[in-house]
Amino acid sequence: MSYRCLAAAALALLAACEMPAAPATAPTAPAAPVVEAATPASDRPIQDARRAAGLGPVTRNAALERAAEVQLRHILATGDLTHAGPGGSRFTDRARAAGFCQGGRMGENLASGHPTLSAAVAGWLASPGHRTNLLRPEADAYGLASSGEVYVLVIGKSC
Repeated sequence: MSYRCLAAAALALLAACEMPAAPATAPTAPAAPVVEAATPASDRPIQDARRAAGLGPVTRNAALERAAEVQLRHILATGDLTHAGPGGSRFTDRARAAGFCQGGRMGENLASGHPTLSAAVAGWLASPGHRTNLLRPEADAYGLASSGEVYVLVIGKSC
């Protein structure tokens, strides 16, 4: 092999070493969680629990549902089942920010690991603080958001 061929081969190898690397593929963002909204049929366990306690029904409220969804998305994003929301917000802050007019006491119930809303409600009824929230006599409105086995219920009295 001649020196010219060796030199050409060496230049080709050096050129290959200096070629820019192929652009890395950007990681794909995780899919947005599927957030299931409450429907008249799906809220039956909530209404049944209140009826069994001699209380009136609560009505689905779009603002409370938005507040529940904000907290559900936060829980799913962080993996922390906590009442502290984005930026340290409280459930009353989230309800107000969603446009809820608070006319009385409110509560927020969280559940994880329950395959159905019925199971989540049973868990809430077995916990004194959660039971108090669910069976608040003055409550007339609620918002519910769920994804898989995670549930967020915001319940209270509207203006």
